Formats: sequence, C-alpha cells, structure tokens
Amino acid sequence: MRDLKNKHVFVSCEVSNSGYKFARTLSCMPCIYWPQSDDNGKNPWNVSQKNKSNKHYFTNYTDDYKLPPTFDVVKKFFKNEKEYYTTIFDSKFKESATQVIENGQRVIYVTNNMPDKLVDFFPNSVIFNLIENEKDVATNIFNYKTLNQYSIPHEELLPKDNDYYLFLKYLVDNNDNLSHADVWAYENKKKPWQDKYSNQYLKHINNKVSSNMFYRKTIDNNRTLNVTSKTSWPNVKDFFEGLLNES
Repeated sequence: MRDLKNKHVFVSCEVSNSGYKFARTLSCMPCIYWPQSDDNGKNPWNVSQKNKSNKHYFTNYTDDYKLPPTFDVVKKFFKNEKEYYTTIFDSKFKESATQVIENGQRVIYVTNNMPDKLVDFFPNSVIFNLIENEKDVATNIFNYKTLNQYSIPHEELLPKDNDYYLFLKYLVDNNDNLSHADVWAYENKKKPWQDKYSNQYLKHINNKVSSNMFYRKTIDNNRTLNVTSKTSWPNVKDFFEGLLNES
C-alpha cells in the first residue's frame, strides 16, 4: 500500500488446498520471501508434516516475523476496511517486514479477499485469482471446518471490547477442542456441533462457494490473472514478470 505498493503478491481463492499449493510454487521464485519455519518448511517445496488436512498450508510468520492478515481474516472484528488497512495493517507490515523490504523481496498472501477489493487497497500488487471446481472446494471446506480445532485469529491485533471477540473468547475458554464447525453451530443453533447439522452446513458452504466462484469468473483487471487447472505455468510466469518489470 502507498509506500509499500510493490511488495505484495496475492493468491485470491476460496478455502482450499489449491491456493496454498499454488502459492508455494510461486514462492520458489527468488523475488518472493519464504517464511521459513518448522511448520512451513525450510523451503517452499518442503510441505508441512504437521498439518494433516492440508500439507501445503503455511503461515506468514516465523519466530521473529509475523505479518498482519488481510481484512477477510479479521472482518468480524473491525467495522471499517479502509481504517483497518491504514491504521493497523500498514504499521504492522512495516514493523514485521523490514528485512524483507530491505532485501527487495515481495511478500505472498493466500487470501479469501476478492481481487477487486485487493486492487482497491493494493493497486500495484500482483494478484492470482483461482477459479476451481465448486463441489471439490465445498467438500474441502466442510472437511477442514469439521476436523480442525478453532483458534481466534491474530488475537493480538483485535479490539478486546468487540462483541464477536468476546463471544469467541467465551467459546474457546469453555470448550475443549472447539472446532470451526462448533463455532458455526453456536452462531446458528446456539449449541455445539452435531452430525445431524452436516447437510445444512454443507448446503450453506456450497451456496457461498457457488456465489463466490460465479463472481470470480467475472474478474477482469490488468493486475489480476484468472487461474484455472488448465492455466500453464509459463503463462503465470510471463504475467508475473511482466507486472514486476512495470514496477
């Protein structure tokens, strides 16, 4: 953003294995910083041995480096997207990414934010918009949400008087092994997750993914490459290097 305008690469996608796999492959380029850690792997091609639901998953932080998240991760805790980026994201990014910026490298984010929103706040970024099979994505999301433990994202950045934060904090403190599906159940059923909710929850996910994927197919701007399973890596490389050469 602004003075950091050329330091961001985004893989915009639904919650799926494909987004992180694509981002790991991009991160093999020397111009992209790789957040090396035991969980992420020493290199992008060293897939995670700890994440059982998505071996390609990685975080944007290590022991001494933690980037702030894009707005989709914290949108329920902040009312204003512009205010979040200008007052919190910018300062935390500068604070965390000093070494990366000095090295001239770029930081990669895997995000659920839509490309047009990203362009609004990061007008000189490079964006890859993943268009995937809707049913496969919905199944991946359902499995992830029902099998993985929930934790409050980037708690150190969140306003502690926010109602949704207080709600989640109560759930986390009073439920062992709280899952993402449990959070959905408490929000919609006022009780913990039960298997009988599966059809309703999967339908909810399917509807959201279908709507999002329809919208993704309409994206058309010169900072974004729409990527499908048929997109060749030479095309990805040409698009990426073309935008970097403009910077």
